[in-house]
Amino acid sequence: MIIQEETNYLTIALKKNALKKKLSVDNPLVKNTISVTEPCDVYHSSEDIQKIHVQSLASRVHAFHDLTQAENVNLILNGSGSINLKHEFQQIMDSDHLSVFIEEFELLISNLNDQWPRFHKALNNIEGLIHFKLSIHLIKHLSKMMQAVHLLNFSQIVIDYLEDIVDGRIHVTSDVIDRLSLVVEYFHYYIESISLSLIRVKK
Repeated sequence: MIIQEETNYLTIALKKNALKKKLSVDNPLVKNTISVTEPCDVYHSSEDIQKIHVQSLASRVHAFHDLTQAENVNLILNGSGSINLKHEFQQIMDSDHLSVFIEEFELLISNLNDQWPRFHKALNNIEGLIHFKLSIHLIKHLSKMMQAVHLLNFSQIVIDYLEDIVDGRIHVTSDVIDRLSLVVEYFHYYIESISLSLIRVKK
């Protein structure tokens, strides 16, 4: 099967621009401002599409495995790795939204503590995994609010991987369970480090 994708981005942009200015797309003024190119046709066979999906999945799996290597996570937790989170912690502590961040993050950690054992005991509990993923998704939104880049990237990679599990593209194994345990540990470390830093500042 051949799938034809016909896209003309300049035409779309032109129409939006014309609409805002209440001009017709055929108006000479608009035509003289932006030149419209011919539509570009891209063809993909079903084999090509399948290959793209396989490569995309492999990329997500590799990113998650690299992120959750026990050595890498332990280095972060010990503060001795190449990734130093002190700057990110300081940025969060200097934010006007600090109290909201801590309150919401601690609530989500509490949710993870409740959700993780249920999934850990029943690996086919997809509904439990969805709730687990949702909590991490909300952590990602908190990291966006605080512009916490490492926390944002960490959360997104985990979410992508969990989505593949939920959709049946990845099977849950003991290795996956061990890696997800490290994910929970990382989130605990993150909020505890900020709380400890605040205590030191107050002293």
